[in-house]
Amino acid sequence: MFNIDFLLLLADKIKNSDISQELLRDAYNANEWFDRENVESSLAAIVDGMLTREHLEKFVERYDFKDISKGVTAISGTSDISDLCNTKVALVLAGNIPFVGCADVIYCALCSVDTYIKYASKDSVTMRWFVKLMSECNPLWQVHEYSGERVDKVIATGSNNSNRYFEYNFGNIPSIMRGSRSSIAVITGEESEEDLLNLWDDIFLHYGQGCRNVSMLFVPQGFDRGKLWSAWAGKRVESVHFINIYKQQRALLLMQKDNFYDGGYFTAIDRHSLQAATSQINISEYTSLSSVGSFIEANNNLLQCVVGLDDRCVPFGRAQYPAMWDYADNIDVVDFLLATI
Repeated sequence: MFNIDFLLLLADKIKNSDISQELLRDAYNANEWFDRENVESSLAAIVDGMLTREHLEKFVERYDFKDISKGVTAISGTSDISDLCNTKVALVLAGNIPFVGCADVIYCALCSVDTYIKYASKDSVTMRWFVKLMSECNPLWQVHEYSGERVDKVIATGSNNSNRYFEYNFGNIPSIMRGSRSSIAVITGEESEEDLLNLWDDIFLHYGQGCRNVSMLFVPQGFDRGKLWSAWAGKRVESVHFINIYKQQRALLLMQKDNFYDGGYFTAIDRHSLQAATSQINISEYTSLSSVGSFIEANNNLLQCVVGLDDRCVPFGRAQYPAMWDYADNIDVVDFLLATI
């Protein structure tokens, strides 16, 4: 069985630990998106979401330990998950939002694998702090900084460009390699004002820097966009860095004589593209939901999540609060870690 006790202890330890001003300052100096609000909201989402007893018990129940034991036995000769510690796994972490690599770190600690971490320069401060606390709660977990050691498996997250580097260095061993992805929201016109208000979080939390941040909205033809702007009337992004980018983007759109909506801290433009500049929202009108479904199917390998009312979608306002089983790129990391080599 997975031992979740150390994760519950970790959650308590974080709740009872104040993030020091020094850590916040160092995190911001390494990444100017990592202001106090961004760091604290990211950490709260992990502690209050992923690291609750109810959530963790629900997560581990998803796995058939008879099957898992067979895999562990094939690797170590016993059926004890803790014996996987001889499996060396390298984690190459991203650094676009605070604590973005925490889920992969948690999976490795749960599976008791010998973990080697390559921290992203943009998120080394917060992640080192998190890993230090976790190792104190689980002293049997072997964790090291990766410096080119020979490993059995690798999980690497980055851009499409960095993926080519990953392929070159790790292409000969079992690996999960994640590149750039985007997220969309599908509006049908049946949404409540609260749904539209919650959509703001899906777009603007973490200043739009995450792969789960919505960059494009699908709206039905003729949809009254004023409903969106009205629902967001009381919202505002205060980051100076974000506002400066918004001003630059707005000036560029004006020079190009593009038609766009100016929200005062964001722009919205009719553009059928998953790629949107920071502070910009792309909007695509559709005449039938089937055409949206076709787009999703055709671009499945480019999408991280789809927000909407449909039961298959992430609910409005929940894109930045993934569950433990909401694996990035829909690849089960625990299955990967426990699979025979």
